[in-house]
Amino acid sequence: MVWLVVMVVGVGSVVADNWSFVEMPGAGFTAATGIDGNNIVGIWGGPPNHCFVYNGGNGSWMTLDMPGATDTQALGIDGNSIVGVYDINGTAHGFFYDGVSWTTLDMPGGWGGTQAHDVSGNNIVGYNGGHGFLYNSGNWTTLDAPGGNFTMAYGISGNNVVGFYNTFTGGEHGFLYNNGSWITLDMPGSIWTQARGIDGNNIVGIYNDSGNVRHGFLYNGTGWTTIDMPGSIQELNISGNKIAGYYANDGGGLQSFLYTVPEPSTFALFSLGMIAGFALIHRKKQAKG
Repeated sequence: MVWLVVMVVGVGSVVADNWSFVEMPGAGFTAATGIDGNNIVGIWGGPPNHCFVYNGGNGSWMTLDMPGATDTQALGIDGNSIVGVYDINGTAHGFFYDGVSWTTLDMPGGWGGTQAHDVSGNNIVGYNGGHGFLYNSGNWTTLDAPGGNFTMAYGISGNNVVGFYNTFTGGEHGFLYNNGSWITLDMPGSIWTQARGIDGNNIVGIYNDSGNVRHGFLYNGTGWTTIDMPGSIQELNISGNKIAGYYANDGGGLQSFLYTVPEPSTFALFSLGMIAGFALIHRKKQAKG
């Protein structure tokens, strides 16, 4: 049996058994990228790559392909809304799928192809050509972190957007963005940090430690928790107390997983500091409804 090891930063480590593999039957690989409740979306293939929707409640699998595309990748989900990226003739385009119809998302003036990474209500985030974006009903807002060389928006929950940016002097930093306000998120002791998903106060992502070893993390606004799989974690996303993602195993293949975060009474998160303003942003979000 392979174990998921979750290390609480500053406290030690525990072995948790409340996790499972997510493997699409017959697929060469399965890469989980987004989660909402019992539903997980991701990529199976390939190549070419295809989208999947997995319902953890009943164990059913569904394949999705953008009509006419040579490659389709689902990256985020909220209810019936799914976003991602597809390829036609070597050019990447973002997409929005509402359960019935497909809509192409191409950021005006962008280069290098548009990638839609997550969705929350009517808001979609992603990036194109080194610029993050927030898209809502035909309106595009460019997201460029102050002092950043490039910005990638990866996750959204309500008005809160997370992702990462690279500085001109090097180094990647996670960020939390809300209505013009930027907060940097750096895992203590890390070489670089990338925030990948958010739900409420909880943020997940990946980082490299001082020894240049990659780990996943969960940040709840006050404490940082390291999440380690048997291989190098490539992607994480979160919905409630469930984390879905995938890692590279020893053989170089991709393996997806679903992990349920224990209740605080049985799993203590050790606080390493507070990001100023996070609680204020959350209160503003609640006030806006």
